Amino acid sequence: MWFLLLLLHTAHIEAVIAQSTSENKLILRHGSNPCEGYIEIYHEGEWGHVGEKYWTENTDKVVCRSTHCGEPVKNSTTEAASRPDEPVLLNDVSCTGNEDHLWKCTHPGFKVSPQRPGTQRKIKCS
Repeated sequence: MWFLLLLLHTAHIEAVIAQSTSENKLILRHGSNPCEGYIEIYHEGEWGHVGEKYWTENTDKVVCRSTHCGEPVKNSTTEAASRPDEPVLLNDVSCTGNEDHLWKCTHPGFKVSPQRPGTQRKIKCS
């Protein structure tokens, strides 16, 4: 009986883990706090970054909203060298500024648009 319960519990945990790994995630990394850093996304089991093509202040707003970090700090968004081992997973992102998450902005899809090598966005939100 206990074995059956343990087996069912383990199967449930594995199903939950499998569901969470298929979700898209957006985080800010390598900043001085959780609301500052390089914009990185997780998609289909892989971490990468967002390309800067078509990036505007509206995109900054949506990124800060997506991470529950308030509003972008004025003049704080910069381009920086990207890590060559992290692919561009999303590029050509165009936001109106009203979207509640980056995934809701217009884009051609994940891993479909080329990105000039070597650049990545860093942002600071309030």
